[in-house]
Amino acid sequence: MFCKKRLIFLVVLIIILNLSLIGCGQKSKSSPSQKPQSEASGEKPKAPKSAETILKDINSLIGELDKRNKTAKAPWMAAKSSDQPAAGAEGNSNHSSGNHTGQGTAQGDAAQGSSEQGGSEGSASGSSSGMKNSGAPAMTSGKGQSSAEQDQMQWQKIGMSLMDIHEKWNELEPEAIAAGLPASSRNGFENALQRLTQSVSEQNTDASITAAIDLFDQYTSGLSQIFTLSTPPQLYQVQYRTMAALSAADREDWTAASDEISAALEPWGLLKAQAKKVDNKLLVRCEFSLQDLKTAISKMDPTMVMIKGDIAQANLKNLEKKLSQGSQGK
Repeated sequence: MFCKKRLIFLVVLIIILNLSLIGCGQKSKSSPSQKPQSEASGEKPKAPKSAETILKDINSLIGELDKRNKTAKAPWMAAKSSDQPAAGAEGNSNHSSGNHTGQGTAQGDAAQGSSEQGGSEGSASGSSSGMKNSGAPAMTSGKGQSSAEQDQMQWQKIGMSLMDIHEKWNELEPEAIAAGLPASSRNGFENALQRLTQSVSEQNTDASITAAIDLFDQYTSGLSQIFTLSTPPQLYQVQYRTMAALSAADREDWTAASDEISAALEPWGLLKAQAKKVDNKLLVRCEFSLQDLKTAISKMDPTMVMIKGDIAQANLKNLEKKLSQGSQGK
């Protein structure tokens, strides 16, 4: 009887020891959930280079689409923006122009020689060949491109930026997910990228602009949740709302345009408080240009909206540069 009681006691003791060991194991497993102190302290890793590259590509793509839109609706404004070539473009353009001019001269000399030899074929034939020969160099002289060729080259440039976005996103996506990018933000960005890709493949300028602006918003809002950016997130919100207002005004949806520009002024107030070290004159110019754009939208004046919109966007770009430089200096 005593042996039975002792055996039962030992069994109960073993069970108690096993339960206590299991409890300790669960505690040790749950401890890693308290490990990431960066989340608790609100610290974020610095955005990798691929993140900055994607943002530059999105802005470049939006800029090219804006040029296309202005070329169709306000050619005089598109000409103004094209008068400011990128660094090194002017030299390449002159070199290319010289080559084309040389080819045109050679073709002209050859045409003149053949015209002299074939003068007996008749004045009508001679004048016809003269028109053809003089017409060919005209197409290759100067900038050396027809409007159709320029159009296709512009779409190729847009396509290159789009391809780069796809490639860089493939590099950034694992890091973004590891840093805690929400599934909703990831899906929102990829859906916007898919819409933009389809619109560009169809060479639909209006749809591409809308999709590109949405992509900018999805990207910057998602990125600011997980990475430390070179500029405050409020700046991207102001830029997005400004672009959305201009896009709505372009569609003559004046109610939406008014709502968007009003929404741009909300984060602007927070941005001003964070940009105290920036030249006050630039901040004042930014605020006045946004107010001017709001006034132009309220008057439903498409031309004034484009002019004031260009000024506001240029001011915001300058502010972005200043804030980025200040962030790098820290």
